[in-house]
Amino acid sequence: MKWQCLQLLAIRHAGCTLETHVQVSPGYEQGTFTSWSGELSETPEEMVIYVGERQDGQYHGQGKMTWPNGKVHDGSWANGKKSGQGTMTWPDGNVFSGGWQNGKKHGQGKLVFANGVVYDGSWVNSGLHGQGKMNSVNGDVYIGSWQDGKRLGQGKLFYGNGVVYDGSWVNNEQHGQGKKTWPNGNVYSGDWQHNKRAG
Repeated sequence: MKWQCLQLLAIRHAGCTLETHVQVSPGYEQGTFTSWSGELSETPEEMVIYVGERQDGQYHGQGKMTWPNGKVHDGSWANGKKSGQGTMTWPDGNVFSGGWQNGKKHGQGKLVFANGVVYDGSWVNSGLHGQGKMNSVNGDVYIGSWQDGKRLGQGKLFYGNGVVYDGSWVNNEQHGQGKKTWPNGNVYSGDWQHNKRAG
């Protein structure tokens, strides 16, 4: 298939591109672009299909990219990369809707995992970073600060069984000053180390 492509289609960037498009203005096009190369392909032989806008030979504007494995990104592009608002759907059922920058999740966004876990909040370079809320399958809900994908700083965890922890976190652990309240009315406020009371 790739040999036929190289014989019949235009070669671009060491790969090949099949285009069905309309030139709207100099350097700006709209249409369907099918390629076997470039940073959007997972392997040299992989075909990706992009339907949308392009400028100066790069995906730019609104467009939808579909990979052979079923992964789809529908949203804004800039200079050949996902940038701006967009929705990515993975074959396993995970769905992210929100901001992108230079091909990475960035800004505010919501990731819904197929297993029911939901994160809604801030992202930096595709990592959970800043303020965000995570709903877990077991009923736990965490609202607070994240850094490099981990709970770090101040945050509040509502356990599914009614217990509430409000305080400091380090590397996903209750660590530092915090307050925990139990459904029976018991309260501990003080120092925590590695998820255990230190006082």
